Amino acid sequence: MKRFVLLALPALALVFGLAGCGSDPTSPPAGNNASLESPAIQAAMAEVPELADVETYEAPGEAEFADAYAPAGMFSTEAAIHPVFFYRVIRERQRDVQIETERDTVFETARVRVVDRFAGSFNIVAADSVDTGVVVSRIRKPLRDVGVMRAVFRRPIDWEREDPVTNEIASDGDRERHRRCRGWRLVAVSNRQIASPEHTAKIVSVRLEARSGLDVTITDPRELMRFPNGLPKVVAGEPVKVTVQVEDPTDRLFLLCGWGRLRLRPVADGVFEGGFKAPYDLRRFRVGVNALDRGTLFDDAAPYDSDFWGLLAHTVPPTLAGN
Repeated sequence: MKRFVLLALPALALVFGLAGCGSDPTSPPAGNNASLESPAIQAAMAEVPELADVETYEAPGEAEFADAYAPAGMFSTEAAIHPVFFYRVIRERQRDVQIETERDTVFETARVRVVDRFAGSFNIVAADSVDTGVVVSRIRKPLRDVGVMRAVFRRPIDWEREDPVTNEIASDGDRERHRRCRGWRLVAVSNRQIASPEHTAKIVSVRLEARSGLDVTITDPRELMRFPNGLPKVVAGEPVKVTVQVEDPTDRLFLLCGWGRLRLRPVADGVFEGGFKAPYDLRRFRVGVNALDRGTLFDDAAPYDSDFWGLLAHTVPPTLAGN
């Protein structure tokens, strides 16, 4: 087994940027096999932009103050602050990519671990009632989150013989992709966890349910799923019920999607429920579940404390959902 590590890589574009990746995988730098194949593996990963997860963890942003978050007892005297909206601003990013390769008589396999480090601020828009009306203020808390996800790529040992250039019906795009990615294909992927260091807000499990037959419980966001057939499948446009269990029942729970945000309601000790409607088109998509320590939102002196799971799923036609 061989191991190669890329340290402190700028921004997300290295792995999840445009598919070209700015490198020619057919002329990689000298080194062991993991180093040799790293640009091609990055190009193959860039073929799945949903893995970047920028539509949940970082959105909505400052320009999207919404009515979706208005906690009960907003002006109670028990809370130090009265939040009406929150958003993240990421100013620095670092990425560590670890690649391990192994071979058998048929395939070469690359196991990838991606660690993202985010630095910025967690911003709270707070409102207080006074004699003259409502005063709105903004509170910024330092943010230093760490995100982890895993992926597995595979290709035949004699991958050049599988080149679709030799196939008369292969499209130009297929041939270009094969050249760029040197035969590597994504065969397994995990969800992504992004959390603050030493976080006390901790998600225990997330259950996704739908009438079409979807019933998936996730207890480890870093567990690998077959790609793409092992991803949770939901009928396009179908409502999905989300049940989340956390360690601390005083945490606040939210669904973060590219099309909106929803606060989950407590239904039992440490159990929260809510739901969302799946996209209407057929595609892979992300939905985020975010647990925030109560002090993060209601105490201006308490530190930022967060546990976020970015979950990958796939919309399908009704006839495929049961499969």
